[in-house]
Amino acid sequence: GYVRGRALLALAELLREQGLVTDFELLRKLSDLLSARSAYIDTLIDYRKTRAQLLKAQGLLAAQY
Repeated sequence: GYVRGRALLALAELLREQGLVTDFELLRKLSDLLSARSAYIDTLIDYRKTRAQLLKAQGLLAAQY
């Protein structure tokens, strides 16, 4: 979650300050992380939409929500 993300960001900043990673590498990894998170959220949205469509088709949507 948020706390873990902040801890990872702090670690990345420390590695950058120590010269172990470049700004470019750091930005690339952060971009990859954000892309993965976005894909995960998109998948959750698709799942929930599909589940709602299934419940509606089964006539269970009103009873469920």
